Amino acid sequence: MIAAFRNFFVRIWNAYHHFADRGGTMMAAAVAYYLAFSLFPLLLVLVAGLGWAFRATAVGHDAQQRVLAAIAEQASPTLRDQIQEAFNAVEQKAGASGSVGLIVLLVASVAIFTELDYAFDRLWDRPNAGEQGIRKAITNLVFVRLKALIMLIGVGAFVIAVMIVSIVWQGVESIVQSTVEVPAWVRQLTQPVIHIALNFLAFTTLYAFVPKTHVRAKAAFAGGALAALLWEVGRQVLAMYVLRKNLPTAYGVIGSFMAIMLWTYYAMIVILFGAAYAKLVNDEQAATKLDRPD
Repeated sequence: MIAAFRNFFVRIWNAYHHFADRGGTMMAAAVAYYLAFSLFPLLLVLVAGLGWAFRATAVGHDAQQRVLAAIAEQASPTLRDQIQEAFNAVEQKAGASGSVGLIVLLVASVAIFTELDYAFDRLWDRPNAGEQGIRKAITNLVFVRLKALIMLIGVGAFVIAVMIVSIVWQGVESIVQSTVEVPAWVRQLTQPVIHIALNFLAFTTLYAFVPKTHVRAKAAFAGGALAALLWEVGRQVLAMYVLRKNLPTAYGVIGSFMAIMLWTYYAMIVILFGAAYAKLVNDEQAATKLDRPD
């Protein structure tokens, strides 16, 4: 047991050095910059899409309010009101505004995921492409754009999955509470566990398929577990001490944008550090396989 803990902390330390040596903080800042500026169109299209797809149902109306309530809790009521106004404008001009918002989102996503792909290449020590012909350059460009679009669809699917799980869990919770007295600490503990499980699946999928090399299952699982834990701890701390109170209250709308920048920067730190950790575990697995006697 002691040896396992020691190996874990040695891996963490080595992952930190690998992350720092490859310029992890600068790459996280670059991706966070693109993400922060595209977050508003992302939320706008998400809220508009939910409102359009489920406008005739109570569940759809609930889902829309859940998104807005989450924005108010994690950022500020001011930002929530601005997005609500934008959503009302989209409803009034459904065709044009929705299309423009979608185009803006797709263009921004190319920059986000292209930068993220470049960051993964550096962390996984992928060589540069070097000199390329025109045909090869065009092929790579199309491949990167398609990959960005697939990752964007994956983000949307993950958001929908989270909302469905949340709705189902609330239904189960209400049924259980109507028959059995559930202690408050159990309810408070269950929600973070569900978040960690969903984030673990998302991060593991990211580390398994985004790197341009074969990633062993153990490495993807290890990186996904570490990133999910770091994300949940950071989410709770930022929401409690920074995003909910200090910045938005002190600086108004600018504070809300600063909070978004801080949130996205931490998110990118977690994703890239988890990738560095997964890379080291993957290298260890490869070395162990090579050292095995035939």
